[in-house]
Amino acid sequence: MMSNQFDIIQEIITISNKQYKINRIGDIDLLFDALIAKGSEHEDVKDEKIPYWAELWPSAIAMSQYLIENNDLLIGKSIIEIGSGLGLPSIVVGEFANNILCTDYIQESLDFAKTNYLLNHSNDDNIKFEILDWRKSESTNKKYDVVIASDVAYERKAFDDLEKCIHHLSHENTIVLLSEPNRHMAVDFLASLKNQQKIKHSKEYEITQKGIKNKIVVYEIRLN
Repeated sequence: MMSNQFDIIQEIITISNKQYKINRIGDIDLLFDALIAKGSEHEDVKDEKIPYWAELWPSAIAMSQYLIENNDLLIGKSIIEIGSGLGLPSIVVGEFANNILCTDYIQESLDFAKTNYLLNHSNDDNIKFEILDWRKSESTNKKYDVVIASDVAYERKAFDDLEKCIHHLSHENTIVLLSEPNRHMAVDFLASLKNQQKIKHSKEYEITQKGIKNKIVVYEIRLN
């Protein structure tokens, strides 16, 4: 168990006057050290399973605020979160929806996401936690009403996979919610969506974390 290897700390996150409990690893550098120690030929290293999941990112907080403000998008809908990390958006969604799939491609991430969900909800009857590598989304044929992605692509080439993923998970009325911290590698992807008039709404948030102000934009995308 990850909790037996590293110190776990609990944070209280306040969003729109609501408080959420989040467990995370206290020293994330130790996770990076553990990955490097596996050696360059290890499958996890070759697949670049960098433990970004272990940080609570500003984009997840901005996404959560958008979800609270626009919870009408969630009620009665089937929802999938990709690249869930510590699971904050899924926790928020759990207040409003009863058909949620929380996914990541790293098991430790899902373990934390489930623990965090149960810190904030009395049960997990309305949510499932499953391994899914969104870079290989063809592994599932299910379609969802809402697809949530909080800052999941870190390289320009990854946005090609992200576009394929959201198309694969979407039916004709699906809403895609994407939060982005204005990284330069996302410019072409977002410009293409804008040119095709796929971005129906966007809102910028300023999230202060560790004394640093981060500007995050949440995009509401409709592919059809």
